[in-house]
Amino acid sequence: LNLAYMLDTLAKMQLPAAAEARGQQQQQEWRAEAQEWFERVLSVFPVHTGAHFSLAEAALERGDLDTALQHYDAVVRTESSDNVDPLLRAANACWP
Repeated sequence: LNLAYMLDTLAKMQLPAAAEARGQQQQQEWRAEAQEWFERVLSVFPVHTGAHFSLAEAALERGDLDTALQHYDAVVRTESSDNVDPLLRAANACWP
């Protein structure tokens, strides 16, 4: 669990760098690196909802709806009902 947390933290550190990167190619490289870190989190802790959610958001940003839905589904399956309701509202806002 601690390794998953550390990997998740490293992945999240890549996201601001991607947003601040100059040029589209550099942004894509930072995002790809963040995605790799989130995938490493899942290889250690497959039910890490933060990693699934971040990968879903990244897939949605790329327009890869199938992958986004797979990761959102993983979040809904593993998260408590108190946390799922806001996610469902967000998903409904994206796909009315």
